[in-house]
Amino acid sequence: MELVVSRIEPVVDEVIEIVLAATDGGPLPQWNPGAHLELVTPVGAVRQYSLCGPRDAVCEWRIAVLREPEGRGGSESLHTRLEPHQRVTVRGPRNNFRMLPAAGYRFVASGIGITPILPMIEHCEETGVPWSLDYIVRERGRAAYLDRLPERGVTLHITSEHGRPDLDAIAFGDGTGRRLYACGSTSLLVGLEEAARRVDAGPLHAEWFAPRPVVAAADARDEFEVAFNRSGVSAVVQAADSIVDAASRVGVDIPVSCSQGVCGSCETSLLGGVVDHRDSVLTDTERSEGLVMMPCVSRARSDTLVLDA
Repeated sequence: MELVVSRIEPVVDEVIEIVLAATDGGPLPQWNPGAHLELVTPVGAVRQYSLCGPRDAVCEWRIAVLREPEGRGGSESLHTRLEPHQRVTVRGPRNNFRMLPAAGYRFVASGIGITPILPMIEHCEETGVPWSLDYIVRERGRAAYLDRLPERGVTLHITSEHGRPDLDAIAFGDGTGRRLYACGSTSLLVGLEEAARRVDAGPLHAEWFAPRPVVAAADARDEFEVAFNRSGVSAVVQAADSIVDAASRVGVDIPVSCSQGVCGSCETSLLGGVVDHRDSVLTDTERSEGLVMMPCVSRARSDTLVLDA
């Protein structure tokens, strides 16, 4: 859909908040905590940003953008070329980071990873569900949205003053079995996953900004066949191909956005075969169920996959 930039406001150093509205000023579709938008940036690149505004502001959506001068140009263009009243194209909202029902939640955020966590905390406050937050930043001046966080329940870790916090202690929490949700840097999420396993903290629900490090399964096929059930055609996926590439060659269109297994746009139902999951979206439970896959990055552990495409 096409939206208009209502306003752009600074949050902290190198972070701006972009407020989007419908072109007619009317209400926008509802969304749930953890949802994100896909935004076409001024340089044409598509980037994913978490919705971080209050959900009762029904006529506006808010996202926060960290300026990354060494990145691929998308965030830089939003900081330097986007202006109020400009129109932008977005897709969504989409939610790969849903809040599952729980007696309580433990949230962990580093840097701009606070954005999807904010609506989750506000939901907990509204519903009376217990929560806690470990917020990890390099410097206090880079802690976005501190003013929106309640005073209680938040532990701020400033790494330039005290070093990296004990991730085992954070993962274990208070031992009450609250669900663990985290968003932030790749190093944080990898470390927290490892810590959660060490202390038997249960599954980590994570939102990844960049593809998670993956190791190919020992039985992953270099070459395999994919049958596209609805289209009635098949294609051979070679070592240098993605399934999306092979699908395109035989006229099957699989929607993609990030092409890195992060956004979930290409999620496709799996009807047969064994997948080597290499995405950063599905949980371990969803992978073991074998119902869906992300064909932009994932591959096969069997000679043939059958997809509902």
